[in-house]
Order: sequence, then structure tokens, then C-alpha cells
Amino acid sequence: MIKNIDHLEPISIYLHIPFCKKICNFCDFNAYEGIDDLIDDYEVALINELAIWLPMLSNKKIVSIFIGGGTPSRLDAQKISNILTFINQSTNVDPLSEITIEVNPDDIPDWDLNELNKSGVNRLSIGIQSFQNDELELLDRAYTADFAKKQIINLKKSGFNDINLDLMFGLVNHSMENWISTLEQAIELMPTHLSCYALGVEDGTLLNYRIEKGELPSPDDDLAASQYEFTMKRLLDASFSHYEISNWSLPGMNSVHNSSYWKMQEYLGVGAGSHSFVANKRFSNIKNPREYIEKIMKITERRKNNNKVKMLQISEGEEITAETIIKEAMIFGLRMIEGISINEFYAKYKIDPRIKFNNSISINKKRGLLIESDNNIKLSQQGLLLSNEVFADII
Repeated sequence: MIKNIDHLEPISIYLHIPFCKKICNFCDFNAYEGIDDLIDDYEVALINELAIWLPMLSNKKIVSIFIGGGTPSRLDAQKISNILTFINQSTNVDPLSEITIEVNPDDIPDWDLNELNKSGVNRLSIGIQSFQNDELELLDRAYTADFAKKQIINLKKSGFNDINLDLMFGLVNHSMENWISTLEQAIELMPTHLSCYALGVEDGTLLNYRIEKGELPSPDDDLAASQYEFTMKRLLDASFSHYEISNWSLPGMNSVHNSSYWKMQEYLGVGAGSHSFVANKRFSNIKNPREYIEKIMKITERRKNNNKVKMLQISEGEEITAETIIKEAMIFGLRMIEGISINEFYAKYKIDPRIKFNNSISINKKRGLLIESDNNIKLSQQGLLLSNEVFADII
């Protein structure tokens, strides 16, 4: 490890935990139920994969760690501590790094919160989704609104003050009244951060199947747009800063980890199905947890005799062209409410986005979706609602 890490390039680490008590009907993430017997071996595999990446990490400064899933809270606090201890002892972790773990409310009573506090976790992201019991049931969430609120209060009493709440609007059979109620209850809990997303009905999910079969209606896009507009106004009144299309925070509490994605910084994904962006290359790991564990075991055995071994856990990857990087930087930059600084974009990519994307910018300015000033391009309020249309023009 390097003592003075200020000069090192930043990198974030994402750790994927694929275990779930039950797969929610809207979920299309790499998650599995009924495989908890693999948890012990998976913990070892994560640490061993991290060890494989230590040469690359030796000249990087880790600015954030995010433990996502699946349901990371299926791992007990000691296992989380073991993984983070290895990272802290083996890499250059910034003392001010953000260390987040996703939490499911119904797992919280089983956790040793004192151990979790000592592990280095300093931020929690709780997948509440709704504070309406009928909506929680529709989403296959195994808890009530009152139970979830009680757990959040207990977490705060245990010293966890930096808390994000994930909320969903645009649900099946949703109403403005229910969304207002959910948002108000979230504000009352005084989180530092709120992520508010429209429900996405993804192919291959149980929810999509039920909608296609006519058992449930499709979400109302017009209602979702109205709910989003209400959210922007209400959270502004509640002193939250709207800093990215779907994210709000109290002053100084933006998500460091998510911001690293939007700023096109490097990130290393560790675990089954995780994705990475390192040295202008994108690659992802094998999705199947059992196969992932087997591949990591093979690599670990081979490394005992030869430090140069094939990364068997990686299933696919590609080198990203300069053209693609510039387009993605434009899209991710526009996701930020402050938009894109022309000077900063030029300093990093040696291209003026106003020239490179002149046609797209002109078209969307005429449609009222983009606003351009001397040194800035950003989405208008209408552009926030129709951002995917703007991004499609850039691609």
C-alpha cells in the first residue's frame, strides 16, 4: 500500500451479492433464491477475486465501495466485515471513502448492527420502494410499511445516519395520493438521500408476464410524469438538492459511488455477474454463482504456481472506442442536473461537444429539451421527463 495516495487515480469497487430470500416480481438483476448454501464459499471467492486484482489496484485510490445485489443483507455482518477488512488491509482506500451496502428491511433484525458499524460501512441504501402495504404486496416485498419504518429508526439509533431510501413511482394501479403519502413518509424519516425511479417493466420478469396475460394493467406513463414533477417540487421544498435525474440529496450528501459512473470514472466489479470499466475496457463476470465460485477456485490454485493466469471468471468484454466514450460521457453528463461544462469536457476529451453533437443539440433545443449557455449544456425540466429521447439522438 502507498502512504500518500492523493496523487493516485480514483477507482470505485462494486461487490455483487446474488442471494435473495425471494425474487421480487419486477426484478431482472442477477439474483437467486434458494442457494444460501453457497454463501460461505461465495465469501471466500469474493476475497480471492479481490486478491487477483491487487496488482491493478496497487496504483489506484479507492474512493467508494458499493455492496449491491441481489440482497447483500443475506450475508451476516461478520462476513461483510471480513471482506471490507481485506480491502482495507490490501489496497489504497481513501480515509474519506464512501462505503455503502444495500439493505432489505426484513433482514435488519437478524444483523449484528454493532459489528456492521465496526466493519467500515458508513452508508446504507434501503430498498423500501413504497410505504403503502398493498403496493408492497404487489411488489412481493415481505414486510409492512410500519415494520420498514421501525427498522430505519433502529438503524439510526445504532449510528447509521447516512441513509438512502429507494422509492418507486409509476407503479401498477398507482395513484397520486399514494405516491404523495409514500414521499411524505420518507421525508419524515429524515434520510440524507432519496433515489426515486419509475417502475420499469422488464422482459422476463413475473410482473411483465402478468401484464402481458392481462392480469394487471400497464403502468400509466402520464401519471408517472406527474408524480415525477411533483417529486421535484416537494423535495426542493424539503431542502433536498436534485443532482441527477433520479437522485436527490441533502447538501454535501451526493452518492460518491453512483457519481463515479456518471463521471465516467473507473470501477471494478467483483462477484457473479458484476460489471467493470477499467482502462477503457468494459467486461463482466460469469453470472451463475456456483460457476463463478468454481472459476475463482481454479484461478486461485493456478496462481500458487504462476502469477500470470487467465481471468476465467470474466465471461465477456470489449475495448471501448474513443467515439463510444465521448457519446457516453455526453449522455452521463446530461444525467446530472447541472449538465455538462464545455470547458471540462474539452479538457478531458479534447472535443467541443457543441461541435461534435451540433445536430442533436440543435434539434433538442428547438424541442425545448436542452438548454445551452456560454459554458454549459443541460436538460430542461421537460428534458428531464423525456431524457431517453435526447439520449437516443446522441447515440
